[in-house]
Amino acid sequence: MLDEQIQQIIDKAIDHVVPPSVIEKAVAPILKSYAQKVSHEAYYLVVNQKNDLLIRIIQSSLDPSKEKRVIYAFADSNTGLKFLSSPTNSLKLIPITHLLFDLFAIESWDELIFVDPMSKGTTVEIKRLEIFQDIQKKIKEQFPPLNYC
Repeated sequence: MLDEQIQQIIDKAIDHVVPPSVIEKAVAPILKSYAQKVSHEAYYLVVNQKNDLLIRIIQSSLDPSKEKRVIYAFADSNTGLKFLSSPTNSLKLIPITHLLFDLFAIESWDELIFVDPMSKGTTVEIKRLEIFQDIQKKIKEQFPPLNYC
């Protein structure tokens, strides 16, 4: 299933202005490794009437002056429904690799928080900066700069 999700991203690489070879050799392995940190292949996210993802701004527990923009991803719709803040919001099921790719590509959120009630209330947090740095490192490994001397 993850391979099928990755193939969809590769097929749409041109839409993202990214060469398919970069997705295949550098981005896909990182997306797969992060996808394996969570337990499901798709998650429910809260969206508004315009189908935009609902971004929550939360304060750091260590430093209340720092905020982060997060998206909550729910393993099941029942948990997600409890999180709806407005009757006009709804849930949208999104494949895990697509979520992770968006986290890498979209700068308007800082992290994804995965909520799975079957995991005894624990959450998994994936930070944009971490996935971004890992993908950048992999790109440099797979596509080193050419030295013209």
